[in-house]
Amino acid sequence: MNNKMYEVNEDMIMYAFRYALGRNTYAVSTVTDYLIQFWHRFEPHTREQIIKEIEEAIEKNQAGMKCDIVRWKSLLLLEEATKE
Repeated sequence: MNNKMYEVNEDMIMYAFRYALGRNTYAVSTVTDYLIQFWHRFEPHTREQIIKEIEEAIEKNQAGMKCDIVRWKSLLLLEEATKE
C-alpha cells in the first residue's frame, strides 16, 4: 500500500468507506488499510460514524464475506484501543 496520505477531505473518505462496506471486492482491503493507517487523523465524529455503520452492517449481515467482516472488525478493535 502506498504510505503517502493525499489531501483528501473526510467526505471523500466516507464515500469510499460506504462504497466498500458490504462489497465483495478488493475495495474492502484497500479502504480498511487506509482507514487503519490514518485512523488517528480523522475527526472523532467521522470515526464514530464509521464505527456505527460497521456495527449496523455486521448486525444486519450486510458487511460482506467473512474475510471482509474480519477487516471491518479490526477497525472496531482499533477504536476500542484508541479510547483506552
